[in-house]
Amino acid sequence: MAPTPNPRVIYKAVPKEYPIPGEHLVYESDSASIDLDNVDLHGGALVRTVYISLDPYLRGTLRDPSVQSYRAANPLGKPMKSRTISKVIRSEDPDFKSGDYVLSLSSDWSLHAVLTKANGLSKLQKPTNASLSTYAGVLGMPGLTAFLSLRAFGRLKAGETLFVSTAAGVVGSVVAQLAKLAGLKVIGSTGDDSKVEWLKEELKLDVAFNYKTTKVADVLREHGPIDIYYDNVGGETLDVAFQHINKFGRVILCGFASEYNKGDRPSYGIKNLSSQTISKTLSINGFVISDITDKEGLDAFEKEYRPLVEKGQIKYQETRYQGLEKTPEAFLAMFKGQNFGKTVVVVSDE
Repeated sequence: MAPTPNPRVIYKAVPKEYPIPGEHLVYESDSASIDLDNVDLHGGALVRTVYISLDPYLRGTLRDPSVQSYRAANPLGKPMKSRTISKVIRSEDPDFKSGDYVLSLSSDWSLHAVLTKANGLSKLQKPTNASLSTYAGVLGMPGLTAFLSLRAFGRLKAGETLFVSTAAGVVGSVVAQLAKLAGLKVIGSTGDDSKVEWLKEELKLDVAFNYKTTKVADVLREHGPIDIYYDNVGGETLDVAFQHINKFGRVILCGFASEYNKGDRPSYGIKNLSSQTISKTLSINGFVISDITDKEGLDAFEKEYRPLVEKGQIKYQETRYQGLEKTPEAFLAMFKGQNFGKTVVVVSDE
């Protein structure tokens, strides 16, 4: 077969603030091609991308490579990479055959790709009563992040109070629901009134509010104090949470969305961190999910958590964008708060 176009999204320039489609991330429909019958598989598999997973941590890969971080910078001029769900076209690896669905931990934003186990390739079984796309969300890394971090650092106790920021996001919403199932009072913040309604009506949070129209301090003053703060935003919200947390409280630092696109603006400084932490005997834990993932945790995820999703006890939202060309737009919208729950790009049909 003659080579066919292989559309892709290229990382063109380092953004100071928000990543702009067509400037920092560029869709190219015909700049690359692939011979589907003859391309070298290097012992791996040729796949067709079905879903691309978009997650806030990817913003940190759009940086100058001289800036060190826990995740490597994406090379300029090369396709963006993230987790993908794909269908195998042909394979040289005996663990994968044509027609299998696979998850890759690092694959190009392109229609086709050659992947090996070095890309973190693993076979997927379609979940019960759910789309394969849930492996990018509640049954994937975000769900694992929520489950394992609460398990490692939360020490959940019925009757206590947990506050989670970005509560309508996939990680935040799973944290909120796991806490409710454990008998905690849950307070959640989000940036949109329709999301507030979902948190109240569908997830049954005790308190949900729009942080853009209601001050976090006012809510925690009325409905706190809190015992656990699960932080996805950093900045002023984290600072306020320290002021309204009980003795022996736990602070779990998962993300810092308020800092991702700040450009040259100075970071928000936490006030009185030492005095709050010492006087209240607080536990503060930041983490990278790979550092707290072990066999025991993965087994618990499968046995304890996965059935909750498949039985509908863990609810979730997805925002889907149709077509690879929509990926830069979807990436920007995620940081603008225009998504609801997990953001996935549908590249091709399952």
